[in-house]
Amino acid sequence: MGPDTIRAHASDGGERRRWYDRAVHRSGVVLFVAVHACTPDAHDASASNGGSTTRGETTVASTETSTSSVASTSTSTSSADTSSAGTSSAGTSTGETTGGDTPPSYTPRQNVRYVSPAGDDAQDGMTIATAWHRVDAHIEAIPEDTEVVFLDGIHDGYTTEIYSSYGDRPLLPPHITLRAASHRGATIVGPGTPDGDTGGNAFTIEAVGGNVTRDLEIWGLVLTGWMDQYGNGVVSVHGDVDGLRIVGNDFHGNGSGSLLDHTIYLSGGETQATAPRNLAILHNDVDEPGGNGAFVHVYIGPGEQFAPHDWVAADNVVRGTQTWGFILDPNFVAPANIEIHDNDVRLAASAAIVDFWYGDATGMDGVDDTCVVHHNVFVNDGEGNVVKRQAVSTGSPHAPVLHDNRYWSSTGGVVLDGIEAGDGDVIGPP
Repeated sequence: MGPDTIRAHASDGGERRRWYDRAVHRSGVVLFVAVHACTPDAHDASASNGGSTTRGETTVASTETSTSSVASTSTSTSSADTSSAGTSSAGTSTGETTGGDTPPSYTPRQNVRYVSPAGDDAQDGMTIATAWHRVDAHIEAIPEDTEVVFLDGIHDGYTTEIYSSYGDRPLLPPHITLRAASHRGATIVGPGTPDGDTGGNAFTIEAVGGNVTRDLEIWGLVLTGWMDQYGNGVVSVHGDVDGLRIVGNDFHGNGSGSLLDHTIYLSGGETQATAPRNLAILHNDVDEPGGNGAFVHVYIGPGEQFAPHDWVAADNVVRGTQTWGFILDPNFVAPANIEIHDNDVRLAASAAIVDFWYGDATGMDGVDDTCVVHHNVFVNDGEGNVVKRQAVSTGSPHAPVLHDNRYWSSTGGVVLDGIEAGDGDVIGPP
């Protein structure tokens, strides 16, 4: 995909009111808990039905419900890039609100390195004038506590990932922010095309065999032309990853048309302590072509026993013709501690907007009440379900907690299949 084919996607952040609450400490990393983000249609809620439910607006009286504040998000204030000697001028975290048209904030760091479409990899990357051309050749030169700033413009010519820790490749140190100089001002183009069969992940964040990833943020980038048809995603996460935040990015024109080609793929770990955790997927805009997998696919891969846990997906806007919005695959092992809230997902999905795919799911028994889905708008303009919980062959897992969502199928499809509506849920057009 060439620069002339890159689409600029406008964020609808003006429709949303966002604020954040208290700092929490997890695994030695200071993180911020996302508390609420209001969408116009999601909070007028009221709801209906379970089993298999089709169109029509029905209501259930809302009762007082509280949801756990689960995974975390940074809310540091962003600033213009005025640093010229490899040290960040962005200041410290404030936890101030980011609302209206203000982009979500990023996490400032002590140091800074620059990457430019016109950069030179023979330079030191410490100033705008001496920016690198690519970051992947310099991973071992990046110190802990650094912002890697992609200067505005079209970053193309990639034949492999922007960053990968797969295999024996070097890992980024802790406390890193990979960000655009201005929100969505840097477009990073993958090696493929939306309907091609070549290319790969933009970010492969894999921490296995004793490797770890701690406190990594991907902020404000435009990612297009990336694809992996073999079960991963534009961002692929696996293993001992603690404190990953994917915030304010624009994903569009990615994917090979494979059901296994996802936007964000979260795989598991061999133990609870080494599965991905404390993750935040926030304020992203997604518009992907048909035939691809899910916006977020959560799975346990070969040799893994524990799924990603303690994560939140909130305030994302998802469009296109992907197969799913969210798919939560089998064998979550306690505690899941998942919160999906205030997302606006309107797809022509062939499977479902949200698919709880448990398989035989004996591991789900008694634990999935820590999976809370609330204050979302889920609309399917395709032939699939809106929300589906797959039938199980053994065990009797409890359904995840749903409340104050709005569901609609514009094609007359099944709205709630195998799962009951919760307090404050609404079935009706937004």
